Amino acid sequence: MKKYLILVFTVLFFSCVEKQKTPIESINVLYYNYIFEPMISVTCDEIVYRSPKNDTIYIEGDEYWIDDGGILDTIITDKKVLEGIENELKKTKKRKDYGIDARMKCYINFKDGNIDTICIDSSPVCGYYNGKSMQFTNKFAYLIRKNCGFYEWFVPEMLQYFDELNDTTYVREKIKTRWGDEY
Repeated sequence: MKKYLILVFTVLFFSCVEKQKTPIESINVLYYNYIFEPMISVTCDEIVYRSPKNDTIYIEGDEYWIDDGGILDTIITDKKVLEGIENELKKTKKRKDYGIDARMKCYINFKDGNIDTICIDSSPVCGYYNGKSMQFTNKFAYLIRKNCGFYEWFVPEMLQYFDELNDTTYVREKIKTRWGDEY
């Protein structure tokens, strides 16, 4: 009888323990290589690969833009970066769904073959994780944006407006732009 009780409690214990996901193998990231303010919100479905025709930044007074920018497709495979992203994903919080204005779409590829999706708002701490409205951390936004090449497309004067780059709660590397500038 004692053996059966131990067996029952063991089975109950292990069935109640939350199953851990397998580690992340890679993250495919689709993102706009420029910042824009559309008349209507962009949905995640609208973010599909479109190579930029021109990768030159134009400066006119205080305004910056890239003529006919595109949507780039990159992949993050660095194991340390993926571990950092995985740790930050554990810190996401549910939020009320106000809708988003999508700017980045990520496909998280797990070693067991499962794929999660993340859609990130123009404010990178808001978005959808597997279709559920979530709030991400600044460090999560930084790790994704830094490692997919997002910041390289901006001059330092624009980088000062990215909240995740001004967050002092974590250490970050300097950002190097395509033109050799640092922030």
